[in-house]
Amino acid sequence: MRYSILFVFIGLTMVMQGQDRLDKFELTYQNSKKQINSQEYTINFNMVYDGRNREKIDKNSNVLIVNGLSSKGQLKSVLQNKSDIDLNGSIENYKVKFDDATKHINISYDLNSSSLYKVQMAIKANGNVILSASSDSDSPITWIGRLRSN
Repeated sequence: MRYSILFVFIGLTMVMQGQDRLDKFELTYQNSKKQINSQEYTINFNMVYDGRNREKIDKNSNVLIVNGLSSKGQLKSVLQNKSDIDLNGSIENYKVKFDDATKHINISYDLNSSSLYKVQMAIKANGNVILSASSDSDSPITWIGRLRSN
């Protein structure tokens, strides 16, 4: 009997912890959704990947700011001798898809900067962001970061 009560207690504790995590994801997802809908958000990136190499980058200097139909940011490239990627420019064809079941947000747009970039972003339920940018002159680069809370 004692073991039965112990197993029930452990099971209930695990279920409650799982529910707390789901509630936290729901709150983060709703906050992310609100920021994305406003088209005013900031992302700090801490990792860059070019398909072969990846490296940690400073999250305080690798920042992308989206404000309406404009973008502001200089993001580090993987190779030391390659210049930063200029993401300062105007946004066109901005599209957002919300998946309430998985709590994922997908964003795509064209960015007129020093080059024309195709930008795709995936925002996960926990606020993590994966951004990929490609242009005709460069191979795609991916950054991993986090949506800054407002």
